[in-house]
Amino acid sequence: MTVTTDRAIRVLVVDDTADLRFLLRMALGSESDIDVVGEAGDGREAVEAARRHRPDVMLLDLAMPVMDGLEALPLVRAASPGTQVVILSGFEATSMAASASAAGAAAYVQKGAAPDVIIGCVRRVARPDSPLPVQRATPPPRVPDDDDEREVTRLRAAIRSTAHELRNPVAALLGAAQTLSTKSDRLPVQTRTDLLAAIDRQARVLDRLTADLLAASRAELGVLEVEPERVLLLPVLGAAAATSSSVSVDCPPELVVDVDPVRLDQMIGNLLTNAQKYGAAPIWLTATAQGDLVAVEVSDRGPGVPADFQPMLFQQYARARGTRRAGTGIGLYLVRTIAEQHGGSAWFRPHPKGGAVFGFSVPRGRDPEDAERPAPRPGAGRSMTLG
Repeated sequence: MTVTTDRAIRVLVVDDTADLRFLLRMALGSESDIDVVGEAGDGREAVEAARRHRPDVMLLDLAMPVMDGLEALPLVRAASPGTQVVILSGFEATSMAASASAAGAAAYVQKGAAPDVIIGCVRRVARPDSPLPVQRATPPPRVPDDDDEREVTRLRAAIRSTAHELRNPVAALLGAAQTLSTKSDRLPVQTRTDLLAAIDRQARVLDRLTADLLAASRAELGVLEVEPERVLLLPVLGAAAATSSSVSVDCPPELVVDVDPVRLDQMIGNLLTNAQKYGAAPIWLTATAQGDLVAVEVSDRGPGVPADFQPMLFQQYARARGTRRAGTGIGLYLVRTIAEQHGGSAWFRPHPKGGAVFGFSVPRGRDPEDAERPAPRPGAGRSMTLG
């Protein structure tokens, strides 16, 4: 569909990172000739939104839960044939552009591109007569796979995946910073507040990712250290779940563990992130005393783990074959390594009602009064639901 210049270009934004959707919505919506008609957080929602809104242009992320961008792309085109789809992804263009082009994408732009570049791309695909440049999806050169270089190939894949995982928060930070630096005087107070909140959230994501990478490198060298101390567990679980959506927590209020608090946050954060990326709601974060140990588990009701991949779950850089969802491949490896450094272990088991259960154990603390307790909160109890 070619859009005439006498009406606004109708755009639908699809990305599983809420802060990136917010930034794209704000950047596009500030243009007088562009109207953002909706947004979606995964491929299935994108298909339904395309059918409902019939946008002129859809900005579509590749790596998303439920249904990824490549799976959704032909369904979007079938649901709304007039929609021009622009792939917006952290993967290098040479690795995914050919597949996207074959599936019907009009253009491919990498995350981290300046808002003006994305705006120009939207105008170009909606109005082909525009002189604005666009990164077209062109087939990459084919590189044969050599069985003798499996390890090198695996490491290269890990590097690519890690780079993609880092690109999301970097793109959000760049977009927010550029918007504040160029349009701050024209933005409403609430929008500026929302931008600063997005910067804070994505900086924390970036901090967690870099901390995981550093811990993984130290673990590989055998120099990962832990400094256990007595920690009251319920407030820690509650704080971790508060950063997620619709996570329920079940933990005895008096339960204390002997654990390095920084490493505990890493283990819990990785299991929650894993459940949100590959699983589905409801997600439960639970803790139970088991003799001298405390077991912490995260369960979800998603598709579970393929049987052939289960033995490799806790290996470094392990990723299930065919997975397009972004990830570093070190999260579960770190959970196991940190748990073992504390004298515990890590495990996986299928959920009896479908889905997955991941967990770890750490030593139980025997002196609750020695743990640092926060001030009691009204209504504090055994369990809570957050999100």
